[in-house]
Amino acid sequence: MKIKLIPVFLLFALVSCNSSENTKKDSTELSEKKENMLTYSNYLFLRETADGRKIKADTPQFVQGEQVYFVLENVGKFETDEVGRFHANLHMRISNAEGKLVAEDYNLFGEDTTINSMTETGFIESPYAFYKTDETDAPGRYRFELIIVDKVAGDSVAVALPFEILPR
Repeated sequence: MKIKLIPVFLLFALVSCNSSENTKKDSTELSEKKENMLTYSNYLFLRETADGRKIKADTPQFVQGEQVYFVLENVGKFETDEVGRFHANLHMRISNAEGKLVAEDYNLFGEDTTINSMTETGFIESPYAFYKTDETDAPGRYRFELIIVDKVAGDSVAVALPFEILPR
């Protein structure tokens, strides 16, 4: 499977982008949907340089073989459980221009969804996932969707953005 997650990780020196419309999506984890309280301050695509650094992608275009990183910034505010712990999870979906699901993965934070690296303010600074493209991904437009779930509050926020895969 080509999907990988780098758990909640602080990315430094990220350049701001314009914020997108906040959309609600149902999650298989949610039994009863509350009013959406989770928000995010920003989103961006990153690419990896030859020396392994991650930099902002000036355009959402990636060559076959590149990893497409999708980052949300300052996601929260999460509620705590009865002993003061945060429980969250991350899901991702990749679909092609026709809307056909190309890849998906759930529970990217793992089975134990306690988030110890979350700040005391209840925000995850830079959660992200990435998709490793290859020659089986036809050149064209795709959609990358991230869904973050607050498992205590029963809330989620979903963000989906288009990107393009270019031929090698």
